[in-house]
Parts: sequence; structure tokens; C-alpha cells
Amino acid sequence: MWQKSKKWSMKIGSASKDQAKEKELFKDLYMQATVLNPDVLRSPEIALKVLNMLISNQSLDQIQSELVDLLGFDCIEIVGKMLESREAIVKSVKALESTKPSDKGKFSSNIIIKKESEIQFEKEMRKGAKRNKNTTKSDTGILLDLGFDENFLKNEEQIKEDEDMEQFTSQLEGGSGFQNKALPSTLYEIQEKYYTEQVLPAIPKAAVSKDHLIPIEAFEEWCRPAFAGISHLNPMQTQVFEATYFTNDNVLVSAPTGAGKTNIALMAVMRVLKNAMDENGTISEPFKIIYVAPMKALAAEVTDKFSSRLKYLGIFVRELTGDMQLTRIEMARTHIIVTTPEKWDVVTRKSESIAPLVKLLILDEIHLLDDERGPVLESLVARTLRQVESSQSSIRIVALSATLPNYYDVASFLRVPDNACFYFDGSYRPVPLEQRFISVKSVVNKQQQQNMMLEACYDKVLEQVRNDQQVMVFVHSRRDTIKTAEGLLNLAVLNGEVGDFDCCYSLASKKEVEKSKNRDLRNLFEHGFGIHNAGMLRKDRNLTEKLFKEKNLKVLVCTATLAWGVNLPAHCVVIKGTEIYDTNAGDFRDIGVLDVQQIFGRAGRPDYDTSGLAIIITTVQKMPKYLEMLVFQRPIESKFLTNLKDALNAEVSLGTVTNLQEAMRWLTYTYFYVRVKKSPLTYGFSLDESKTPQLLSLNIEKRIIEASKALNIFKMVRYGENNYTMSTTALGRIASNFYIRAETIEVFNETLKPALTDDEIYRMFCECSEFKQIKQREEELIDLNILVNEVSGNWIELKKEDACTTYGKVICLMYAYLIGYPIEAFSLVADMAYIVQNGVRILRGLFEICMKRYWSYMAERLLKISKMLDRRVMDWMSPLRQFSTFGNLGGYTASTSSSFFQGGYISDELVQKIESLGITIERIKEYELNELSLLLRRDESAKSAKQFASYLPILDLDPTLQPITGNIIKVHLEISPDFTWRERWHGQSQGYWIWVDDGHDILHFEYFVLHLKALLKDEKPTVTFAIPIHKQRAGDLFYIRCFNDHWYGADTIVPIEIDQSLLPSEETLHTELLDLNPLPKSALQNATFESLYKFQFFNPIQTQTFHTLYHHDTNALVGAPTGSGKTIIAEIAMFRVFSQTPDKKIIYIAPLKALAKERLRDWNVRLVGIGKKVVELTGDYTPDINALNAADVLVTTPEKWDGISRNWQHREYVQKVALVVIDEIHLLGQDRGPVLEVIVSRMRYMSSQINSNVRIIGLSTALANAHDLGNWLGIEKPGFFNFKPSVRPVPLQVHVDGFPEKAYCPRMATMNKPAFNAIMSYSPKKPTLIFVSSRRQTRLTAFDLIAHCSAQLGSSTGFLQIPGEEMDMIIRRIKDSNLRHALMFGIGIHHAGLAESDRTTVEELFANERILILVTTSTLAWGVNFPAHLVIIKGTEFYDAKEKRYVDFPITDVLQMMGRAGRPQFDDNGIVCIYAQEEKRNFLKTFLYQPFPVESSLADQLPDHINAEVAAGTLTSRAACINYLTWTYYFRRLTKNPAYYNLHDTTAEGVNEFLTGLIDSVLGKLAESKCIELEDGFIQPLPMGHIASFYYVTHKTVKILSDQLTGTAHSFEDLIKIISRVPEFSEVPVRHNEDNLNEELSRLVPLPVDQKSLDSPYTKTNLLLQAHFSRVPLPIIDYMTDTKLVMDQCIRILFAMVDISSQVGSLETTLKIMTLTQMVSQGQWYYNSSLLNLPGMNHNRIHALYHSIYNIETLAQLVEMDFKEINKILDDLGFNMSNTEKNQLFTALKGLPLIGLEWTVDEGVKEESLWEEDTHFEPGSIVPVKITIEKAKKNISKRPVFNRTGRMTEIGFWVMVGCKKNDQVLAIKRFQLPNKHFTSFNLNIQVPNDPNMQIYLICDSYVGLDQQYALK
Repeated sequence: MWQKSKKWSMKIGSASKDQAKEKELFKDLYMQATVLNPDVLRSPEIALKVLNMLISNQSLDQIQSELVDLLGFDCIEIVGKMLESREAIVKSVKALESTKPSDKGKFSSNIIIKKESEIQFEKEMRKGAKRNKNTTKSDTGILLDLGFDENFLKNEEQIKEDEDMEQFTSQLEGGSGFQNKALPSTLYEIQEKYYTEQVLPAIPKAAVSKDHLIPIEAFEEWCRPAFAGISHLNPMQTQVFEATYFTNDNVLVSAPTGAGKTNIALMAVMRVLKNAMDENGTISEPFKIIYVAPMKALAAEVTDKFSSRLKYLGIFVRELTGDMQLTRIEMARTHIIVTTPEKWDVVTRKSESIAPLVKLLILDEIHLLDDERGPVLESLVARTLRQVESSQSSIRIVALSATLPNYYDVASFLRVPDNACFYFDGSYRPVPLEQRFISVKSVVNKQQQQNMMLEACYDKVLEQVRNDQQVMVFVHSRRDTIKTAEGLLNLAVLNGEVGDFDCCYSLASKKEVEKSKNRDLRNLFEHGFGIHNAGMLRKDRNLTEKLFKEKNLKVLVCTATLAWGVNLPAHCVVIKGTEIYDTNAGDFRDIGVLDVQQIFGRAGRPDYDTSGLAIIITTVQKMPKYLEMLVFQRPIESKFLTNLKDALNAEVSLGTVTNLQEAMRWLTYTYFYVRVKKSPLTYGFSLDESKTPQLLSLNIEKRIIEASKALNIFKMVRYGENNYTMSTTALGRIASNFYIRAETIEVFNETLKPALTDDEIYRMFCECSEFKQIKQREEELIDLNILVNEVSGNWIELKKEDACTTYGKVICLMYAYLIGYPIEAFSLVADMAYIVQNGVRILRGLFEICMKRYWSYMAERLLKISKMLDRRVMDWMSPLRQFSTFGNLGGYTASTSSSFFQGGYISDELVQKIESLGITIERIKEYELNELSLLLRRDESAKSAKQFASYLPILDLDPTLQPITGNIIKVHLEISPDFTWRERWHGQSQGYWIWVDDGHDILHFEYFVLHLKALLKDEKPTVTFAIPIHKQRAGDLFYIRCFNDHWYGADTIVPIEIDQSLLPSEETLHTELLDLNPLPKSALQNATFESLYKFQFFNPIQTQTFHTLYHHDTNALVGAPTGSGKTIIAEIAMFRVFSQTPDKKIIYIAPLKALAKERLRDWNVRLVGIGKKVVELTGDYTPDINALNAADVLVTTPEKWDGISRNWQHREYVQKVALVVIDEIHLLGQDRGPVLEVIVSRMRYMSSQINSNVRIIGLSTALANAHDLGNWLGIEKPGFFNFKPSVRPVPLQVHVDGFPEKAYCPRMATMNKPAFNAIMSYSPKKPTLIFVSSRRQTRLTAFDLIAHCSAQLGSSTGFLQIPGEEMDMIIRRIKDSNLRHALMFGIGIHHAGLAESDRTTVEELFANERILILVTTSTLAWGVNFPAHLVIIKGTEFYDAKEKRYVDFPITDVLQMMGRAGRPQFDDNGIVCIYAQEEKRNFLKTFLYQPFPVESSLADQLPDHINAEVAAGTLTSRAACINYLTWTYYFRRLTKNPAYYNLHDTTAEGVNEFLTGLIDSVLGKLAESKCIELEDGFIQPLPMGHIASFYYVTHKTVKILSDQLTGTAHSFEDLIKIISRVPEFSEVPVRHNEDNLNEELSRLVPLPVDQKSLDSPYTKTNLLLQAHFSRVPLPIIDYMTDTKLVMDQCIRILFAMVDISSQVGSLETTLKIMTLTQMVSQGQWYYNSSLLNLPGMNHNRIHALYHSIYNIETLAQLVEMDFKEINKILDDLGFNMSNTEKNQLFTALKGLPLIGLEWTVDEGVKEESLWEEDTHFEPGSIVPVKITIEKAKKNISKRPVFNRTGRMTEIGFWVMVGCKKNDQVLAIKRFQLPNKHFTSFNLNIQVPNDPNMQIYLICDSYVGLDQQYALK
């Protein structure tokens, strides 16, 4: 090191203007610093010191550090500018040296360069400025030459000496090494014996005339009740009003505590409500408002305040903190959520679905940014701002704060515009505040110092009490409230001043106090003192607050929670002492400025006081700090870098940051980024590192890279050092979700193993960084040593020295908590609460880590330990302890919430007795009551024990194992609760972890939720999953484990054994793809057929199968991957029929209606072009018999063909079938598979009966058991083709990614960004198909892709491939608004809820590559052949309405979607990305790359199919039924995979016995349903069986209908209920939250429904029917599709009801059911006018027709009129109908049926009307009646003219004879509209006792055309 003097010569000369400006540069910068700190820096000596530093040879870093110390932290930005301008300053000084040689020596003597250790600047800057009196005239001359004026140089001599002030200033600067500011001139000092008092008088209140304040009337009328009790806004609120209430801008309000900022938040809330209202003033748009409060107590206060103020609007306000949780349903219903920063951070980290609904984020106390919790706030705001930008949504931020010195920086961070940034000083406080700062003199003895503080406190309290003012004294521990109150009382007694504290309390108050069990509260009340802390009972706290408000107390000693949680002001507040125990730091710290400001805010009662008084009492060493914080207010800085790793991990886990560029963009949204640009030195960036914005960015990048590398080492983030990419890991996600620090994860990585002892688990737990700060203090050792002995003896082995370690202390405090050990030291109590609060969270994180690693033992152990800590139960304790006052009941205990136990709880004594006797829960349940009474000695104890044991939520598991392949088994769990559900203990749902393990590794796990609602409806919950096994391990035990997620001891373990002999062992037979030359299409040898194809050659699979299909009639099975061209294979077989047997028919059976529609569209163009007729035969369309007879190809669905072919003996067109093509025959194993089985069996049986060959072609994906399928289809080797899954024309590249989120919607949301990245990586310029499970997801996915497109590409057109103007023209035709928006970005949406025209438009745009992205539901995979280069399967689950949960897509569906990847004409390969739940990733991989077996599901539906064959006469005996089974696929698979079908004996006898038992069971069910009659082994069909078969309803349905309709007449309400509850409607989907929509719909329909079953498919069916009749608007488009689903089933069920009612019911009921069919067809109620559906008719015109002279009331009247007459009537009534409208009306009337009826009895009597002569009938006689139907006019439409069902059906009629008096149906006949003019048929009637009979002619399609004739 060295020291060197250097002399400078100065020379005076002229300079240019630039040189002059440069010369004054130092002066300008120094004077800027002087403005910030005038009293310190207005000294020439300091200026010379600064200059001396700048021209020295020290490094920049050295100078930077010293200048900050000298000038103060506020001048840090100016320091940066000085260093940047250093060269120019040195140059100026050198220039002066060269012009002034005579002064050289004098100046140079003061400018030297020293080594760092020798440079000592005075700590007290004022003192230092005055101490040196040797500054000569020549020294200051250099400053004059640099531009300083003479006044500046004179200031030093005018400074007066003030030693007392110097001493205080020295203390002030000792408290802050860099903050040097002047004290306010109004501050004065008072010296007392033990303390010094600094008094800062109140700032006068700003005088504002009331005329300038905004009255409450400025708000709309609906807003005003929220501001009840206020006539005008205060001055601060008045200024903020316009920006807050009339704009949507972000707002920052920085104002003193107590200035009324809550009303600012309320104004912002009102703005959101106003935006959400429709024109009728109804809140119609969904929204969420988030209020972030810094403390739980404040959150509770805000919740109460907002709840009461907004209750009149129906706004729900709920608290969401560590103490108060919200269920998903509560979260959805809540409008305003009041939460803490950490809690909202956790919620938004998990991409909860409510985030997009947030419209307003209120941040209270935003100055917390400078606190250690500041990084959380920064993360929240950054996340919100990024969401606003990426989603193009609007989330307003309103920030409230105490006065901020650098509020402009905070405004910049929050993106607040200038006009919405407000700063108010102390004059805006409603009650001016006088502040006093009392510093107690230093003493060695701590207790003596406490006594001095107490005396100072007493002096101030006494002073106020004597002025008749109330005082609140704030202390910092619960125990200290009592200690201080007693201390103040003792001093009053000692001084004889106790009378000054007495209050005139009321007798009522005294009585209330005497009722309290709190002795201290009672004793202190007598003398006017009160206490308040969180350890008191709630009722005692409430009583204290009430007493203080009513002035029954003079002094209230309380903790700081009262300042936050309850608005209880007093004239004077005193803070006694400033040390508070911080559990996060594990030590005492000074109370923060936030708490001080909040407490000071309670001083002064508005409307009562003209000023308030706030006093803080602390030590002399700490007083400068509080003066600095409260008086000077230094700028708030960011603490974000301290939390960078964890914050970055959270964003990577959320998916918002995936690379370095995004991480940099994310950081630009933080407060750190705002401040680092202004003050880089504060954040550790040297001046060199921050000279330019580019350099600063590079150095910030370095910090991010360092954090990323660290996270990579911790295995929390995968960081690519080459491409700077970041992706999350399971560890990173768990750390983010459970708020675990990165350093803790590092500990877990090092110590967590598959098997650890409990000691090792607890030691690892204690090493977490969260507990590092827990230290040992001397005063704690007594308690800890006692606990060490206790723990060692009862729990974990500890050594004595462990009491001095973190490990020992944490274990001891956990033990103390778990057993309820009493602890005296307050710091230990606080540490214990901290350990418990954080411990549960960390243990849960550890549990999930073990689950992700599939470690069974560790997962089970950690779950139990976490529940032990959560529920406060030790290993050796009885689980019943959870029901006692000792247990931790969701954060409450008996001492704090006695109301929780109003329903009773188990006594602690009884639990201890049960524990001492070692009685387990199982034994309590098993024992009889008298046995248990003997053990427990009391009957009451036994009853109580059994009662509470029954509350423990244990489940019974009944597993069924079904082998799928030799190494995969499907496990089906039936779950039933083995406990008594009590909402008080169990709430609305209970969560369980279910997993299967082999004793070591978990094979499968999932989280299951049991809902109370499901149990109330007697629904039996089930869980189905597949587990992998290995044959060599078959016979080993496996374990199904079920653990309640919350309750300790509620566990179930079921061991299962796999019988190797029952596992299927078949080998997969594959057809090798031969290397053949491609066959040209000319091989068809038919020019007409060849013209159908544009290509020249068949593909390899088509080539190999061609000969068999085209030249032979053998049955064939072609198994090949989706996309292999199987449709053309089917067409090749069809061509053979066209050429060989052209008079025969072809049946194409598609398993899905969408697939049938696609084939129909295609063949209607191509096959019709070659002269072939293609006819649709589905639920939507039923052709007439002529069309069926003329058709060449029938495209149908399994159910429709099943229904038609049941009567094949009587249907000629069925017998003409030559070829049946069954597409996707692998769907045999799904719900609709049994129908396919029956069809094939029936067609083969029919073929054998009529001696006509029916060829069957089965098309499927590659199969594992194709051989069985081939045998069943009667396929010989030439027709057997089963190609490998890998054989595709376009090879596939498949990526399967797992996503961990448990909840479905958040999981879907996290997939959107990876989907966008996949598109950009694999297919940016090629078509992409994205499959999702629901219509809602199509919209959400499309909108998220648009957001990513805008954010990352900055593109306004996205994936659009045509000019925007052209797309504008197209979207004008689009009806769906969401689709319109998406199309503008080249993204299409496709689902069944879209209008047909919209779907067609989207399909054309995608097919022609006008748009590149199509987001669609899975139905498109079947329905439309749209190949794409990239297919993304976004989620492999869908919501099953029947199961009321998300279930997996069948693998067949996934394969079908995958098959859309790869375009044969354009792509060399296709790419598939499958996004699934992480646990299902391996299972998917297993099946996607190997063929899967097809099993039969016939057994479940066998009764209905047996009934159909019995009704058709095919089966007449039990033996025939067994023989029938041998024709089925079920029989083929029964012996191949016996365990799957629950067959345990595979011998011939065993199989025969099994089948016999199955048939007996089936026939028993049918007999019970009255469908068949059994007699001596023979089967007779009954009417109910015929009805079930004919109308294609289940046997269960006819039984329900028969039971319900038997007896007396029913009302329409009854009938709607009956039809709504049939099993066919169990499939009607009730989606998430649709119970709310159903509730709304129930208010719009006329008939009531059960409000408790709004989530039932039957209730929804009822509502949809009523909505259909009432024509009310449906809440969402999905309900339109659901209505169509109901309409599809409804008509045939009603027809069945007519037949059943005519058999067992009444005449009136039957007529009503017929009317119901008309209501369904017409979409109207029976009481509505029958004219309602006529074109041009409305309610006004119908009313006019009825009240006119023509008195037209019914449709029949108009049908019978002449059109000319009708035209005249319309004109006469002034309807002003155009010719077009009239023509439409006449066309409709012309198509209506005008039918005449004649009847004849005994061929002798004719009757045409009601008024002709009566005919005589003998009661009891059988009378034949001949009915003749006459078509009274031509051109009657065969299909309903008005049909609101959406089904193309023909008109039908009933002719019915009934007796009104007996209410009996005598005969009924249904017929279709006849082709002939006259049609006749006979009815045989048994004449009733009262022979007054009627003949009814009822149309099934029209209301108002019914006819009735008397038959007397």
C-alpha cells in the first residue's frame, strides 16, 4: 500500500460556454444533493471532501462506498452521476490548476491520496462540518472558481453550537449509517429524570370548505347504501373520486393512516359492480375482486366491513387466509375474496380457474414492498400485470399506502398513470396527530430499563386520564398485557392516584364482567383497566371492546392485533417498548414501521377529538431509527433479489417463464426493476456494471442465470445452458405449491431416501432452511431441558446437549405441542406455533415428493406424520382424541371457539381411559354395548365411545380385478363409507389417497373425493384404474391402501393376490405387411368405380387385402391403425355387391352418429354419382318404407339397426342384406359394444335361417386378440388381416407429457403454453388439430393460444393464412361470437354446440388451410376426416355426468385422435403430443405402442337383448338362451380371460354352471319386470316384454312405467316427473356448476322440481322438457344439445308409456300421455293455443282471431276452411301479412292432416258423429268394431309441418276406444299416415258395464287436431 502527495497548479484564463458549463458540473451535482439533505451538506468543508475524493486515484467502488456514507442514502442517484462525470470534474480542476499557480501550494496541502485504512470520515456529519475551523480563504476559493456562490461559503460560520442537539444527532446517525437529514423545525425536547421526550406537534388539518367536497349523491342511487352514515366524501376521497369511480385506470393512493382509504377501495369495488351490470341494473357478468391485506387480523376486519356494507347487493365477501379456507364451491360463489399476500400467491401459483375472473386487485399497505414480505407482493403484481398483457384482459390494481417518499416509483411499478397517482401529507389526516418520542436512558440492567419504561408510560397515561381521555397501551406479547396493566395499577396505588382511573360504569356492565371466567379481566375492571389479547376467549375480547367503546374503561392494555383487527380508536395510544419476538427470525426484533403506523392510526376519535396523541417509548439507542422512519421516511426499496430463486421457480412451475428471455421480461414487471435503474448501487451493481441500460440488463441476466443454475442443481428446474430454456420438474412444482424454499429442497435431495427411520425423518425435517433461524436463549433452557428428558423417555432419543441445537429445540417443541405440555417462555410459545404452522406444509411437500418417486413406505409414513402434526395426535394416542377439545379441529380449539362444540365432543378423560386400556377403533366397533360398558365402567362412556368411533371417516373397499393382458390388470374399486357422516365433522366432502403397491413401490395412485351429496342419493362411488404386473411376480401380494387426507387413523388396507392361472396368455397374431407392388386402381376393372378415386394406386394395406375383398365373399376382419385407408377397404367390398348382386343391400354400421354423418356426406356425393341410393337410418332420421326398399346402402347406428333387425322375419329389406360393414368394431368392449355383438349374432343367425349369405366385414385398429374376434365373425384365414400398430402410410412421432395438477381445469390451463410451444416447434406453418374434452375447453384453449400469440409473436393475425379483409367477410356469416374472435387469429373452434353453418365454415377453412389451428372436441376425431401435420391431445379425460367425475378417454378414442396426425399426400411423418395427468403417463405409453385386447361387455345388458329375442320368438326356453350365448363374442372371451368375467372354474362343467347361473339371473330379472313368464323351463313373452323390445327401452324402464302408471289418473306434472326418471335419461350430462344453472331455469318454468337434486340428470331432464314446452331461453348452448339428446329418447318412451298405460292405467292418463307426445313435437304446453306454431302467428294475432266474430280458437277450424275465406279473415282483422307470409301460412295448412273416421259394428250400424242414433251394446260381450280412416285431402305432409324435436319422423295416429265412466281403455291401435285414400282395420271390444264408450282419433304430432266419437 502507498501514500502519495501531488501538487496541482491552477491557472486563470478565459473559457468557452461549454467549458464554463463543464466547470460548474460539480457544483450543479453537489447542490442537487444539498436540496435533499441541506442541513448536513450546506458546508464548504463537506464539498471540499467530496471534491477531494473525486480527483483522487481511488477505484470507483471505493469512492462510491465513501460518497454514499458521506452524502447519505437519498443521494445515491447523484453519487452515480458524480462518478459518471468524474473525468469532466477532474479536467475542470486541472484547468483551474494551470491558471492559478500562486494558489497551488495552499490548495494542494488539503488534497492527498491515502490508503483506505487511513481514511476516516467523521460519523457525525454536522459535527464534522463544524469541528474543522482551518478552512482558509484560498481553500474555499477553488469552490468559488467551480461556480459555488458566496452565500454557500458563508453558511458554515453562521451555524450555532448546540451540544444537546449534537448528542441526539449523533445517536440518530448511529442508527442509520447513511441517512442524514435535518429534524423538523417544530420538534422540541423535554428532559425528564429517566427519559427524554421529543414532541412533534400535530400538523394543522387542511381546511376545505364543505362546498368543495363531493356529496354521496354523486354516486348512483344503488351505490349510496354502501356509504351509509356519510354525507360527503372527505378532502382526500374527493380528490381521488373521479379517477377511482369513473375510470378503470390503476390507482395509487399514498395517505396517512386513518385518512379513509377503505372508502377508496369501496369506490373501486363499486366501479367493478357497475361494469358488471346490464341495462336493467342486474349484475349479470361474473367477476372476482381480490383484496390483499398484510395481516390476518386486518383481513378479518375488512371482510366484516365489506360484508355489512355490500350485503344489500347480494355480494358475498369471504376471507381466505391460513385460518379460513374456502372450498371450490365457496370460491366460485364468492365475489370478493379478502386474503393475505402469501395466500393469494399460493392460489395464483396453481393457475386456479378463478384468476381469469378477477377484475380488481386491491393491495392494502403497498409500502410492505420494503418489508421482508415485499418479494411476495412483487411476484403477485408481476403475475397480474403479465396476465393482463398475455390474456388481453383487464385487471385493475388499486394500491393503498401510508405516505411514501418515492411514491412515483411505486406508481411506475404498478403501471399507474399520472392522473391516478395521489400523494397526501399529514394534513389530510381526519384527526391531526401529535407524536411524542420518548427515549429511556441507557442502563445495564434490562429489568431496570423495563421499569423506567413502565414509569414513563404511567406518567403519560396519568396525564391523559386526568384530562378525561381514554388511553390504549400497546405491548408485544399476550403475557405482557396483564403484566403492564398490573404494573400501571400498582404504580397508581403506590402514588395514591388510583382514584384518577376510576370509571362510572353501569350495573349491566358490571354484571357482564362478573360472568367472565377471566380473573384478570374481572380484577382490573374494578379500577378502570382492561386487557385484550388473542389468547382470551372471543366473548371476553368482545366484552372488553364493548366496555372500552362505552367508556367503562379508562386504560386498555392490548397487543398489536387490536390495531389491525378491530377499529377501536382512543384519544391517546402508547407503544410501550419496541421489541417483538419474530418467529421467522427466531429472535427479538424491533417492531416494524407498518405496525407503528397502524397503531398510531388508532389515535384520535373522528367526530370527537380535534387532535390525537401517539406516543412511542423505547431506548435511547433505538429512538433515532423510529424518528427516521416516522418523520423522515427514507425511500422504500425492493427486497426481491433475496427471494429470486423461489420466485423464479414459482413462475417456471406455473409455465409463465420457459426461457431466459421470458425471465427477463418477467423481471421488468417487478419493483426491483424500477428501482435498480434509478439506484443500481443499492442492489450490489457497481457503476461499471450499470453504465448503460444494456450493461444493466446483461448483469440482471447474470443474476437470473445464477438462480437458474442453482435451481437446476437442486433439481427444481431443468435449465438448458446452451439455449437458456427452463422447464419445471416435479420437485420444483411441489416446492412452488407448498411454498418450500430452494435451500430446503437441497436438504431433501441429500437426505431423502426410500426407507428412513423416524429419527432420520425428523432430523431431515429439522434441517429445513425454514427452521435455521430457530436459536436457543438462556431463559428457555429450563423448559427445553425438561422437554429433552420427556422426549427421550417417550418418543425420540435425544441427548442433553441437543437442547442447545435447532434439531433438539424443534423436536421438543413439536412434542410439547402434540402432548399439550405447558410452556412458560413466550418465545418458546411463538416458536412452537411457527414450527407447527410451517411443519405441516413441509411434511405435506415431503409426502408428495415420495408419491412422485413411488416410494410406498415413505409416502405412508410422511402422510401419517403430517396428519399427526395437523390433527395434534401422537402415534400412541387414540384417533378419538381428534374429537376432543385437545385435537386441532381445522385451526380451532375448544378454548378459542367454544361455539364449535355446541354439538358435543368426547371427554378428554374418556379418551385417556381408552388409550390406557389400549382399545383400538376396530375393537370399539366390534364390541357390543354391554361389553364396552364393562370395560369402560359406564354405559354413557360406552355409548359416547361407539358414537365417536363411528364418526371416524373410514372407507370399505371392495376390489374387483379384471386382467386386460398378461401384464396389465384393471382394478375396479367399489367404495362404501364405513362411518356415520356428520357435516359438523366431515363437511360436504372428504378426500382420500388411494394407491396400490407391491410392498415397496407404488404401482398406481390417485386422489379420490367422497361427496356427501352422492351418498345422500345412494350413489355408490367407484374408482377404476389399471396397474402393471409382471408374470414372474404373479402370486405375490399386492396392497390397496386408502388414507384419509385429513383424519388420522382413518385408513384402510386391503391385500390382494393375483392368481397366475387366471391371467390371459394369448399371443398376438399379426399379419405381416408384404412388400408388394402398389396395386393400380384399374384392378377394379370398372371405369365407374375407378372414377371415384383421384389417386392412381392403392396403399400397401389396401393392396394386400384387395383380392380377398373384391374377388371373394368370405367374411373379413381388417385391423390396421387409424389413417390406414380402411374406408376404401370397405368400399372395395361394397363394389363386389354392386357388381355381383346389385339388387341386394349394404348395411354400414358406424358406432357413432358423427361417423355415420361423415360417411353419409361423402357417399351422398360419390356413390349417388354412380347411381346408387344412400339412405340415413339414425335417431335423427327415419326414412319411409319406400325409401328403405329402394336404398342400395343404409348408413345406420348399432342401436337403430338393432331395433329394426329385431323383427327381421317381417321386414323384407332386412332379409335383402348381402353385406354388413361394421366400422370401428374394436368398440365392442365399450358401453355400446353389446349392441354390436347382438347385431352380428342376429345377422349370422338370420343368414342360416333364410339360406342367404350375409357377408360381414369388420374394420378396427390393430388388436391383441384379433383371433377371437375373427372366430366369432366366422372369418377364415384368407379374410383375417391384423396389421401391427406401426404400419401406417405416414409414420408417427409421439410425445407423451405429464402434468401434475390434481384439479382438471387448472391442469388444462397449464397445458396451453406447452401446446403453443409445440405448435411453434413442430408445425408453425402446417395444420394443427387440438383435441379437448369439452366445448368450454375449446373456447378457453383458443383464447389462451391467441394470448400467447400476441404476447410472444406480437402478431395481430396469428395463424391466419388469408388477408384480414377476406376473413372479415367470412366472419360476418358466423353466428358464434367466440368463433368470430378466434378466426381473426387463424384459430378455429369446432364442437356440436355450434350452428351447422358455423361448423361447415370452420371445416372448409381448415381443410383449405385458410386457418392453421383447429381446436375441437373428441367427436371430430370420428366425425370428420381432417388430417393435420400435428395433433395435440390436450387432456385424456372427460367429465362423465353419470359418474359425476372426470374419467379417462377409452384408448380407442385416443388412438382415433392420434390417427388424424400425418397427411398422406403432404407429410413424411405426423407428430402427436399427448398431454395427460402425470400419474397416467406410463399407462398411456404402454398401450399406445402395443395392440390392446377387446373384451365383451354384453353381460351388463344381456337382459334387454334376451328379452328382445324372446319377444321375437327366437328364444323359447332356458336351453335356447344358453345356446344363444354361444353365438356371442362374450362366449369366445369367457374362457380366454376368465378372471375378467369373474369365472373361477374353467372346466367344461364350471363354464356350463356359470352360463346357467347367468341365464337364470337374467330370466329372473325379466320375470320381475313382467316382461316374460317362466313355466317348466319354457319362456313366454308378456306385453311388457313386447313393448320394451318394440320401443327399444330397457326392461327396467317398462317396470318403472308399469308401476308408476298403474291405478288412478295422473296429472301432467306427475307424467313429466315419471318420464324424466326413466333409466334412459341417466346419461343426460350435468356438468360442473350446472346445478346453479338448473336452479335459475327452475325459476322460469311453471312446474316445481326438487331443489335438492338440481345436479341430478333426471331433474335436468324435467327442466329441459318444461323449457321445451315453455320455449324459455336456455342458459348456455350446451343445454340445446342436451335438449336434443332428451328429444331423441323422449318420443319412443312416450309411445311405450301410451301402450303401458292402455294396459295397466286409466283412460285419462293415456289421453294425457298422447297429449304429451303432441307437446313434445310442437314444443308447447297443452293449454297454449294450437295456432301457436302457424307461420305468421303470434299471441296478439291469436287473441284477435279468438275475440273476432269468427271466433277461431283451434287449428282444426282453420284446417277445414277454404284458403280464400282465411285470406278474407286475415285482411278483415288487419293483420297486414305480406303475400310471402300468407303463402307460408297456406303451405303449412295444406300439409296438415285432415282425416275422417267411420266405424261399423256388426256390419250394421255406421256412426259419423256424436249426435246420431245410439247403438245398443250388451255389457260383457265382445264386439268387433271396424274402423275406416279417410284422407280428406291430398298433399298431406307425411312429416310434421311444425316439428320442434329436430327429428325427421313420420306422423302417426292412435285410434282408441275407451269408457269415460270406468276410466278404462278398451282397445287401441297405432298407425302411420296411410298412403291410400281409405284404410280399414278391426278392433275387438269387451263392452263394459256402462256401455257409454267413445272412439278417439289422436294425432301424435299436432295439438288441436284430435277427434272424438260416441260409441253408445
